[in-house]
Amino acid sequence: MHTCTCTCTHFTPLFLYLIIPYFLGVGPSVSAVLGLTMPQSIERQLVQFLLIWTLVLTISQVAFITFYLTTGNHGQSQRERDITPQPRAQTTDRPGKQDSGLVLGKMLTAEAAPGNTKYIEWKMKSEDESLISVGKNMTVKQYGYYFLCLLVTVQNHSRGDHKVSLSKNGKVLLQGTTSGKYSTGFLGRVEELAASDTLTVTINPAAEIDTTSSATNMGIIFLSKSSPV
Repeated sequence: MHTCTCTCTHFTPLFLYLIIPYFLGVGPSVSAVLGLTMPQSIERQLVQFLLIWTLVLTISQVAFITFYLTTGNHGQSQRERDITPQPRAQTTDRPGKQDSGLVLGKMLTAEAAPGNTKYIEWKMKSEDESLISVGKNMTVKQYGYYFLCLLVTVQNHSRGDHKVSLSKNGKVLLQGTTSGKYSTGFLGRVEELAASDTLTVTINPAAEIDTTSSATNMGIIFLSKSSPV
């Protein structure tokens, strides 16, 4: 393919060198150049054939070059598209979304019920007990990580120091006192809790609780975790 194209390319200028001067009347005849004797009519037919042949070769070369460049650029563009990394699909799951009945993430606030007691009884501000059932004993319903933030304030007529403890299944997780200020201040920690674990808040000695939501509350932030095998 390449040999034929190169040969034709070399012959085309030769034909033009012979034919153009002949038509312009400033060059030798074709028969004189080739060293042959032929009638003028045959010589003219030969010149016409050479012109047509030159035209066909020129058109063929232009078509071949155009096809080669077009196909080469298309193949290169296709290869570039094949190796271009595709962006990863982004997930749209958000905390709080339900997945097969399980909560992926949630924030809750529990408030204290009034009374002079040693065990604080809690109620959910949003009445949502999907994660924890409330009362004197708060029962966990779903396994995961829980951030617990506790604030307890006693009424100012309650005398003496009061020790406040948050326990899980009888084991103390958080502890503070109301010494001289009637409030424990914020107590917090992260704990891994399993379903059926119980949380209890006790005051020793018993005292009357300030049940204002800003004075006594428990904040709960939940993040799901795969259940242990």
